[in-house]
Amino acid sequence: TEIYTLSLHDALPISVEEWDMVMRTNLRSTFLCSRAALRQMLPQGRGSIVLVASAGVLRGFPLAAPYAATKSALLGYARTLAAEVGPEGIRINVLTPGANPETAIFHSAMPGIAREMGYSEDQMVPLLEGMSALRRPCTAAELARAAAFLLTDDASAMTGQNLVVDAGLTT
Repeated sequence: TEIYTLSLHDALPISVEEWDMVMRTNLRSTFLCSRAALRQMLPQGRGSIVLVASAGVLRGFPLAAPYAATKSALLGYARTLAAEVGPEGIRINVLTPGANPETAIFHSAMPGIAREMGYSEDQMVPLLEGMSALRRPCTAAELARAAAFLLTDDASAMTGQNLVVDAGLTT
């Protein structure tokens, strides 16, 4: 969808309505979901929430300003929320995945990003592979395992943290 590829410098600047839509999609929804989850966790005195950011907050990509703004905000939100609910036994962490060609957002964003960077869409996966330290994208299975780790007692001392799983894209 186009909400992920809006830019402040396009010929037709992003409208306030479009900006607000991205904010609602990525921030307001996270607030509402985490608030609902905390209502269940607080009485139990334990729990874990994983928010999902994006490697785009650590390495800028063109045409992604509203998206990057919302994903960056999740880091501050998670750290603040972790400080607030940590004493109640609840952990809040962030998973920051790299580009994953298995996702719909990758395919919706790539045409515009490729054009902006002077590449064809077909060149984007090899370009991203070349940019990452492991010379490959991360997989959905790797991201799922990282999220599962953050949710288990194996990560019981982690809260307010950002776990970057991006095959070295931001190194």
